[in-house]
Amino acid sequence: MKFLADKISDKVNKYYETGEVQVTNFLDPAELAELSVTIRYVEHVAYGGFDDSERKVLFIGTENVDDNSRLAVVRIETTNKLSHRSVLGSLLGLGLKREMLGDIVIKDNICDIVIVRGILEFVLTNVKYVGREKVKMQEVQIADIMVPEDTSKEIRTTVSSLRIDSVISAGFGISREQSANLVKGECVKINHVVTTGTAKSVKLGDLISVRGKGRLEVTEVVGQSRSGRVKIVLKKK
Repeated sequence: MKFLADKISDKVNKYYETGEVQVTNFLDPAELAELSVTIRYVEHVAYGGFDDSERKVLFIGTENVDDNSRLAVVRIETTNKLSHRSVLGSLLGLGLKREMLGDIVIKDNICDIVIVRGILEFVLTNVKYVGREKVKMQEVQIADIMVPEDTSKEIRTTVSSLRIDSVISAGFGISREQSANLVKGECVKINHVVTTGTAKSVKLGDLISVRGKGRLEVTEVVGQSRSGRVKIVLKKK
């Protein structure tokens, strides 16, 4: 991660020296969180092609997104259902680096992939198959990308405290012991950073990721119930 921070620092310095906006390759949520200190004093915006995308590029030196000159969207179509794993594997198998690829959005036999524009022609020319499926490739406008469907579920519940193991227990309907074991086993991230402390508290806006279970976002901390428990609202993804 230090290597990445050094690279971004170089881009920040280049922006200050030249006044030209600097753009990174795609970063995952954990990388973006780690870089928050490095970029805190310079104008910047993170963008991945659509709202709520996970993987984003950083525009350093501006708060405006010049998406069409930096990003592109490739649409893959087949006759059968596609999977994230097979699509990503086909792209990486061509020698492309993960940092060149943004989010992969799949609906049945159609897949949209956000990529850095510099590899557009290479992808259109060289991706012939995904797995054993022959595919049809085309560029689509960023405005026309398939946006992932919101399949989240709202959970209104109470917890004894905002400890991470207590919130996981309530959100996924498992025991406190099971929740604690997941935390100790490094299966839990808070805001994309692994946590191993079962007593760690969460707060409003935190995103909790649990391997093999899914995600919980703390969308409301309502207050205490008459029995002294904490009333919260979670968005389960």
